[in-house]
Amino acid sequence: MLPQPRDTGSRRTGFAIVGPYAAEVWPATLRTTGMGSAYGFGGIGKIIGPLGLALIIGSSNVVKPEVTVGAIVPAFAYLAAWFALAGLVYLFIGFETKGRSIEDIDGKLSDASV
Repeated sequence: MLPQPRDTGSRRTGFAIVGPYAAEVWPATLRTTGMGSAYGFGGIGKIIGPLGLALIIGSSNVVKPEVTVGAIVPAFAYLAAWFALAGLVYLFIGFETKGRSIEDIDGKLSDASV
């Protein structure tokens, strides 16, 4: 068994922030449509991720792939690339919502769209 790093909670809380943040940054007129689309695209990612990972490790069995030691590094690089892409999207497109009301955020989004 490989030694595991001490869990500080950051792995659990990182994804818990994405959902509420995504709900805040949609204009009020598109909030439900935007959140539904976001969760729908997340569902597509749940299919693409494991399929891509199975292709990278060279397994035709997607349900229970056989992993070789040589395939571990490319597999982690694949997952890291998706995390990096998501981070870049939030870095360049996202904006700070801390301490602001939904009305303030909605006003900023309305001003930006005009």
